[in-house]
Amino acid sequence: MPPQIIASGHDKSLRSATNLRIYESMEVIDSTLVSDVGPNNEIVRFSLMVSEAVGTVSIELQQPSNIFSPIGNVDFEFWENDGGVLDDGVAIYSAVVSQDYRGLGLALEAYKLICSRFKLISDDSQTHDGAAFWKYKLSLDDDIEVSIVLNPDGDPAYYFKPDGKTMYYSGDNELFEPYIWGKEYYTDEHPEFIKTDNIESRVDVRLVAVRINEN
Repeated sequence: MPPQIIASGHDKSLRSATNLRIYESMEVIDSTLVSDVGPNNEIVRFSLMVSEAVGTVSIELQQPSNIFSPIGNVDFEFWENDGGVLDDGVAIYSAVVSQDYRGLGLALEAYKLICSRFKLISDDSQTHDGAAFWKYKLSLDDDIEVSIVLNPDGDPAYYFKPDGKTMYYSGDNELFEPYIWGKEYYTDEHPEFIKTDNIESRVDVRLVAVRINEN
């Protein structure tokens, strides 16, 4: 029922890239180091890892002696390829960053790493934080393009084209938000930061982010 605004969060845990490789048989397909993170100018490693059906970006802080400790994970699953517009897509189902490292752009960096390899598809339900992230971070980033896909589980899924051309969503334009988000229950208040329809869900909509600029 995507994307539906919900109040509750996901179960989340931190896992290291080393353990993911050893115990969950994941393969690292891309990685990057970001320096000068936070007030202490720390170094953070982002490892994009996949197995047959799922993947993750492990976010790790570099410690002395080149040891890395996990401070975040962005978990996703592969979309079933059916020859449609969502082929080569992945859907995020959990994202967490340690409290001490929030607000530093680490989640956005992880999402952009995913977008460099796959189409990033919005979760089937979103917390307020998750919806705000798509609105204020992903859709407003110069390297990311966010489109609206209708009938995502159908045959065929197709891009939202109200004027005959693909409509891209930007958080500074609220016009199409009621077409994207619904509420969890009819009685819920509308979130102050985003426009939602009165329906309880949007079973026919997903947001899709792709990276359009590469450094």
